[in-house]
Amino acid sequence: MIAYWDTSALLALVFKEIHTPVALQANATATSNYAWRWLEIEARAGLLRRRATESEWAELQIHLHSMTWLDLPVKDHPALLALNQRHRLRAADAGHLHCFQRAAHVLPDLTLVAFDAELTAAARAEKLRVFSP
Repeated sequence: MIAYWDTSALLALVFKEIHTPVALQANATATSNYAWRWLEIEARAGLLRRRATESEWAELQIHLHSMTWLDLPVKDHPALLALNQRHRLRAADAGHLHCFQRAAHVLPDLTLVAFDAELTAAARAEKLRVFSP
């Protein structure tokens, strides 16, 4: 599987939580990993807020190094805003959805790994692949 990671799924790899088993399954089946570059900022903030241990920071680094990073250029903002008119997502989730959708045009097997209900519903509404074991 070619995986596109949302922050909710990445953090489930670092911390033991309800979604960790599914995140681990997605990680085990992923042959390559993609993410919007903003994911690193969100993930680091998540670790700071949860007062992560040294080993959790090390685990995050492993996953961040596995990513192929996607950018969100200013010229894409009108398309992102139009996309979000349909879905009314939080700003960062709209950015993730836009980057995922844009990458899926080039990589049709790209699969979203996320545990955010609104984001996954929007991806499905856009006829995009969502990881579901």
